[in-house]
Amino acid sequence: MNVHSIPRMPGVSAWKQILGIPVADIDLESAIGLLRGFVAEGRFTKVAFLNAHNANVASIDGEFAAALADFLILADGVGVDIERGGAEADQDVR
Repeated sequence: MNVHSIPRMPGVSAWKQILGIPVADIDLESAIGLLRGFVAEGRFTKVAFLNAHNANVASIDGEFAAALADFLILADGVGVDIERGGAEADQDVR
């Protein structure tokens, strides 16, 4: 399993490790506000959505996991939300 350090990202105070990948522990409203703020600042930010498939691939493929280290990663899918103990299914950030 690949375990990455928790990234430092303005506006994200809580992170959850999902199969070694740090996922921003924020709800839909917070994610939208964060991304709108980045756009308003003209801040370039790479965003990825971690679903069950991506998490499983990253846990066995070090190159893929390393590539994700450059992204703000948001939960995508009910399974990832359940794992991170976050939002209900209707609060999914997809």
